[in-house]
Amino acid sequence: MPTRTTRAGAGGSTSRERIISYISAQGGRITSPDGRGLTARLAEAAGYRDLGVLNAMLSRLETEGVIHRDIRGRRTFSITIARGASGRATAAPRKAAATKKATAKRTTVKKAATRKAAAKKTTAKRASVKRASVKRASVKRASVKRAATKAVKRGGVKKAAVRKSTLKRAPAKKAATRKASAVTRKASAKRAPAKRAAVKKTPAKRTGAKKAPAKRATKKR
Repeated sequence: MPTRTTRAGAGGSTSRERIISYISAQGGRITSPDGRGLTARLAEAAGYRDLGVLNAMLSRLETEGVIHRDIRGRRTFSITIARGASGRATAAPRKAAATKKATAKRTTVKKAATRKAAAKKTTAKRASVKRASVKRASVKRASVKRAATKAVKRGGVKKAAVRKSTLKRAPAKKAATRKASAVTRKASAKRAPAKRAAVKKTPAKRTGAKKAPAKRATKKR
């Protein structure tokens, strides 16, 4: 693992700045006649323990156009600072830091906006659900009210029908009662003379029965 990274060290300089400073101090170019020990010397000056990490940094600097390397096979014969690259190399970390800060700021703003939008949507959704519930409750109440009104109406119609039927049956019942009364009176009137005649006949018979014993008593004397 490397002991140094591109972050600022104790002196406030980054590893890439130390690499550029070392090469600049050597006249803007470091060389090795046989291509050996150049990277190790640079690693010691820049504070790298892992040569692989240093090579990655050198490759990045070369891609950015800060340095030029003379590599043959697996050996590095020279590393040269590009013209005007010194200022770019110093400004690059600052630019990267500024970019990082701006990105972080944008991310924070975006997250806040997302949270706000989510909260707004949630509030709108809750309001919509509440309105829907109130609407359903109102519809239900209206339905119950209509059903009750219909029931009352049906009850009134039924009562009216019963009343009508009762009123219709009342005259017929009265007529039947009157007819029955007339028949009864007629029958009574028919039976009354016969009954009176029977009543008259019965005492006459009894009188004759009384006279007969009296006659027989007279004869005996």
